[in-house]
Amino acid sequence: MKQLISAMALGLFSAAGMAADLGLDESCNFNGTAVNTAYHWNGGDYVYCQLPSSIVVNDTIELDTDNAAAQPILWVINGVVTVGNGQVAGATPATVDQTVLKMASGAQMAAATQSSALVITRGASIDANGRSSKPIVFSSLDDGFDGRGEWAGVLLAGFGESNACVGDDSNCELTSLGLAGYHYASGADTLLSSGRMNYVVIAEAGSFAHHGLIQQNGLTLLGVNSSTTLTNVHVQGTKGDGIELRGGSAVLSKTWASCNRDDAISWKEGYQGQIQNLNIVQSGPAGNALDMASNFWNASALPVSHGVIDAASITKVGGFTLAPLKAKQGTEASFTDLVISGYGDMVCNSPFGQHAVTTADFNQVNYDCDNLTGLLPAADASTTGYDVVSFWTEEQGNPGCF
Repeated sequence: MKQLISAMALGLFSAAGMAADLGLDESCNFNGTAVNTAYHWNGGDYVYCQLPSSIVVNDTIELDTDNAAAQPILWVINGVVTVGNGQVAGATPATVDQTVLKMASGAQMAAATQSSALVITRGASIDANGRSSKPIVFSSLDDGFDGRGEWAGVLLAGFGESNACVGDDSNCELTSLGLAGYHYASGADTLLSSGRMNYVVIAEAGSFAHHGLIQQNGLTLLGVNSSTTLTNVHVQGTKGDGIELRGGSAVLSKTWASCNRDDAISWKEGYQGQIQNLNIVQSGPAGNALDMASNFWNASALPVSHGVIDAASITKVGGFTLAPLKAKQGTEASFTDLVISGYGDMVCNSPFGQHAVTTADFNQVNYDCDNLTGLLPAADASTTGYDVVSFWTEEQGNPGCF
């Protein structure tokens, strides 16, 4: 039986000086079900606190690192956990629940099954504000962080624009593929934030056991607006894409996409955002480092995708990968301070696919790949890119490429 938590059922809104909670087990700070109070995980003992499948309270729910007895908490998702109710068809910014899922610095969230995912729906938001010394880590439930495709990933949905609706670009509400009843975008509010992710790690995601999470990515952003804060995010070892952006105008700053099996970064459906300070490491087998598209059915559909890449390093460390760049389906793009290394005699840009990217869209680029298509300008050895080591260290569990 599904466990559903709603504000109407529980009436647990925050009063003056009191935080809202879900009325569950005390050892889980009343926000989860205590499955095991001495669960051994990654070298420590935790209270295994399972979150309910639906969190709809129109208030802030806090997931801390410890309980009142100073016991460490491991927050566990078992299946799809949905925050808010903005996934319903016809939802508007004025009518949706605005639950905030707040995660403390150093919080750990683990997925119990391959079909597990955290979904922040339209109108709801996440406030995951970690620190470099205490990042917030999403992973699977087994020990270590060197798995791949062990759970489905994190999905944020907003009310931003998309070009994927046929014949109605101004009011384009879409259904996430295979996840029945889950809607995103619509263009109803291009300013509403989906929250904040800062010093966040997403590892081992991309399960193919659940076909509703948009090609099983580590982090999926559906119609997410630029008002959402996405800084210091590291996506590691995903079986699908590291990060996929469908529509919206999300801005990412200081992003690491490492050792992902499909594309490191993928955009489509009219994405109009910016990615600043990007570090991609590829270890084959893998797809493209940057897979850039607009609309599969209609390359001129509005708004046309136009992603901006500002300061990026793309590095291949081994194995077979596809070309570092692939532009297709009518996309536009702009690049400044881009370094591509380790690709040897591989072609820089896939020659397949219609796109609107030109040589003039590149400003300061250095590369060792084969500029067979002539898309890139002459290599500039003074280009620096973003060759910065991730905040997520080996001591904290970063397995590197494997």
